Amino acid sequence: MRLARLQLLIWAIVLALPAFALAEDGVVVEDFKGPSGKKVRSVVVEILEDQGITLIPPKKAKLTAKKSGADLSSESGRVRVAKKLGVAAFISGTTKVVKKKTEIDIRVYRGSDGMESASFKTAVTKWTISKELNKKLWAEIGPALGGESEESTTPEPAAPFVEPVRKEPIAAAPQRPAPTRAPPPQPAPRRQEPELDDELPPGVAPREAPQARDEEQENEALAMETHADSDESTAQRPSALDITVGARIGTRSFGYNDSLPGLRGYSLLPSPSLALLGHWYPAAHFGGGALAHLGLDVRAEMLVGVSSENDEKQKFSTNSHALGFGLRGRIPLDKIELGVIGGWGQHAFTVSDNADIDPDVPDINYSFLRLGADGKYQFNRAIAVQLRAAFLYGLSLGEISSPAWFPHASGNGFEAEASFQLGVSKLLAFELALGMQRYFMSLNPQQGDPGVNSETLRVAGGALDKYFFSRLGLIIRP
Repeated sequence: MRLARLQLLIWAIVLALPAFALAEDGVVVEDFKGPSGKKVRSVVVEILEDQGITLIPPKKAKLTAKKSGADLSSESGRVRVAKKLGVAAFISGTTKVVKKKTEIDIRVYRGSDGMESASFKTAVTKWTISKELNKKLWAEIGPALGGESEESTTPEPAAPFVEPVRKEPIAAAPQRPAPTRAPPPQPAPRRQEPELDDELPPGVAPREAPQARDEEQENEALAMETHADSDESTAQRPSALDITVGARIGTRSFGYNDSLPGLRGYSLLPSPSLALLGHWYPAAHFGGGALAHLGLDVRAEMLVGVSSENDEKQKFSTNSHALGFGLRGRIPLDKIELGVIGGWGQHAFTVSDNADIDPDVPDINYSFLRLGADGKYQFNRAIAVQLRAAFLYGLSLGEISSPAWFPHASGNGFEAEASFQLGVSKLLAFELALGMQRYFMSLNPQQGDPGVNSETLRVAGGALDKYFFSRLGLIIRP
């Protein structure tokens, strides 16, 4: 009968051990708010792990708070979550940038009453965050987490195991006159032994201890995953550079509106050219603030070894190139990235004489301001669709606006493009794009213009220069 009671007592102690252990362990490092908050939290987590502090993932604390209707920003809410998870302390933090320095505010709250027990404040540059925290943080918040008594916490568990063995026989001696009854109280040490999880009664503890260990291992694994996610997201920064290189196939069609007979239009059949498009965001190499989304926009095209023909099917050697420089600002919104572009551009197209035949086609050299916008939707890691459009405000037109042709001409342009992108890795993606450019001009011929008085009678109300193209490119994001 006595043996059965002893077994029941041991069972009760074993089942209660996880709750006692839970009540004394665990620190929740909440998600830090503000710029560089993820980086600061990652350093704090490393410091606590080096000090042997048991960490409970913030996701687990938030989930427990949600289920129990608790508010982790309040004292009562922290106490409620602490009781359920065995949290000894909560650590929260905020950061903000003031005069190129990151101000860090870290606070420790007790799990027992939810009140603040320690705080740490400092202002450092972004590059010295880790050094400053490793040097000073533990000295400030360590005492609130048991840091001062670390050396004494190791021998203290031995005292409860030894003292009950010594005290109980002494206390039992007055109650039991026979000295031979002293050994029976020795089961008391066995009641304490389950805390060691090593020497437990056969058939009882081996079934419970592995479960407790499994729960602890799951919590540790979850904490490690959370820390890994935090480190990974800390390492993620906006892309600083993307370059698209590819082959472009395009056509051109030029013609006059409201013209007198004799003015020749001409066309260019599908012809190959090389294309380059690049964006560089210098500040993205160092952080993820607003400046990391302001960059340079560069583009270039060059026609390679082709000929064009006029309306009479006469062929002529043709050269063309396009350049563009400007600024691009991007606005990342989850799966959507919006962009705004402003800059300068040039598009030249030259038709050379063929032997003694004059092509009777003016060379063009459009110079313009590009004002545009674009939007990109990322369906998943591999597939994305992008749309681009821009208005081209004309600055000059080239030979077509010379005195021999139409000296009073003016014009603007418009361009649009749609592309499909397929990513093959974090660094590379293929792009298939379709697009068009249109330059529309008012020629404004007047009496006295050389072209009006010449034999060719260069008289027309306007002109339209149209380009259609497709591009297969490779996007590189180093």
